[in-house]
Amino acid sequence: MSLRTASRLVALVSGLVFLTLCGLFVVAHRGKVQTQRDLAITESLSRQTTQLRTALFGYLLHPETEPRNQVGTQFKVLLRLLERERPAIDASIRNDDETRHAWERVRRLVDEGQALFADLGEARTDPRLAVRDARTNDLLLVASHSLILFVNQIRYRTGERFLRASARENLTMGALLAGMAGLVLGLFLMFERSILAPVRGLHAVAVRVSAGETDLRIASARRDELGELAGAFDRMLDRLQATTVSRDRLEAEIVERAQAQRVQRESEEWLQLAIEVSNSFAFEWDPASDQVRRSASSALILGLTGAAVERDTGQGVFQRVVPEDRARVVATLQGLGPGRDHYRTQYRLIRGDGASVVLEEMGIAFFDASGRLQRLVGATTDITERCRVEAEIQRLNAGLEERVQQRTAQLQSANQELESFAYAVSHDLRAPLRALSGFSQALVEDYGGRLDGEALLFLDQIQGASRRMGELIDGILTLSRSTRGELRRDPVDLSELARRLLAERAKAEPGRALASEVQPGLCVLGDPAMLEAVMANLIDNAWKYSAKTPAALIRVSMQERDGGPWYCVTDNGAGFDMAYNERLFQPFQRLHRQDEFPGIGIGLATVQRIIHRHGGIIEATGTPGGGATFRFTLPAISAHPESA
Repeated sequence: MSLRTASRLVALVSGLVFLTLCGLFVVAHRGKVQTQRDLAITESLSRQTTQLRTALFGYLLHPETEPRNQVGTQFKVLLRLLERERPAIDASIRNDDETRHAWERVRRLVDEGQALFADLGEARTDPRLAVRDARTNDLLLVASHSLILFVNQIRYRTGERFLRASARENLTMGALLAGMAGLVLGLFLMFERSILAPVRGLHAVAVRVSAGETDLRIASARRDELGELAGAFDRMLDRLQATTVSRDRLEAEIVERAQAQRVQRESEEWLQLAIEVSNSFAFEWDPASDQVRRSASSALILGLTGAAVERDTGQGVFQRVVPEDRARVVATLQGLGPGRDHYRTQYRLIRGDGASVVLEEMGIAFFDASGRLQRLVGATTDITERCRVEAEIQRLNAGLEERVQQRTAQLQSANQELESFAYAVSHDLRAPLRALSGFSQALVEDYGGRLDGEALLFLDQIQGASRRMGELIDGILTLSRSTRGELRRDPVDLSELARRLLAERAKAEPGRALASEVQPGLCVLGDPAMLEAVMANLIDNAWKYSAKTPAALIRVSMQERDGGPWYCVTDNGAGFDMAYNERLFQPFQRLHRQDEFPGIGIGLATVQRIIHRHGGIIEATGTPGGGATFRFTLPAISAHPESA
């Protein structure tokens, strides 16, 4: 059998096997797609049923026109969904009696619920039918509960069918992949036996023949194309044996030599280009004759032209080295010897045109058996521009240090002014406030009976303003202290700190219904007192703005973001509009009215300054009525911001 016939037969069998496996996989995949669609329909039915029950409860609690219309609309949506998807569902569950029974029960319950709801509307128009109204309510609740149960049963059964379909698809996919792997392996083994093995034999004979064993023969017994190839190869060897010189081998040697010469020439060109681009030149110095051989780029660097390049010697170069650097160059060369043959030095040199350059020289010294220097080979680089840049950098660094000292002095002066201001606030302003509050209180107590209602109202406003001013002074002092004092770096357990602060708030307001979640193990490095102030302000914020939420929740957790931990305090309270996010951390800026949530607007500003002192970042996200989340980072252990 020829290779062409065998190849066609193998291709036909492989194609049939592959198509069979593909057909099985397509059938399994279509079954999975159908069950996936059924699952989507079931999920939609579950959502609509839940929305119906929610709307029904809303109407039963508040029997008004709008909730009733919502219930009626939800019934219509359910009926349309059941009618639209009925043919597809009946086709997919025709062999599942339990699921078919559940679907029929769902349809009947929807019809019964709609009828009961319509009857409930008629009953509500007649006050004498209150008993019937209550019974209809109960029947509606029972029907909605049964509807939820049957829908959940359908979801469970559909989920089971989806899992079985997925398993069948995976099984057929595995069979398809295994079959393909088997086909590939079989084809490879057949190819190995029928083609590769004979070709390797032919290759081995060809290699031995190329080595000079021209008396070898393949003598293949095969009757296919490879057998014919082996016979032709044997006949070629017969003719080759009569030839004494291999023309092909001679041509190959010529080509190889030409390639080697081209590679060598390209390498030399690249080396010369690299030397010129790096502003360097290569040299070789013979101490016995004082002759120097250099690359072409040396003329530009040394400032030599014409015959001066050829006449220049090693001593000539040494004489042009500036006197201050000659001793160092001599010491470097005298330190060379067997075992110490590498050197590197820098020196200034007067060019042929009178200009001064800074050169860096690296080289290798070669010695004879007696230890006498035979030659120096190396490279010299013009580093004048680099030295100029380094000097400029040193000058700029010196100026930068001076500016840093000036800014430090300004910062210290500002801190002193801040301390003076804090002292004035805490002592000079409190005394007038206490006098104002005390005298107004004395007027109320001693002369309250003689004053009319408007005068008493004015005194009450004076006392309220005094208290408000006192709170503002306390806020200013708190904000001032957050930027002063020494910053410590101690381990702080934020989880334990949050639990203690939440427990204290719960003890202060025992009647408050609030849930809290604190992730354990939130440990950081920082100033314990300052970080306690951070957590207290954030938890107080969450506690205050979730006061009007029925099921209030405060969560303290950690998120991984941008390669590091972010510590979060989250609540589901009033939230805020992100358009005013920049005002959150500004002192005395508030996003809510005083009568809604009292405060002076200093807590978050204090938190931001403490986090910034630790070298961290704080940010906030929120939605109106949807709660807020405050996240902050603290730097790694190796980071130490200034404590000033």
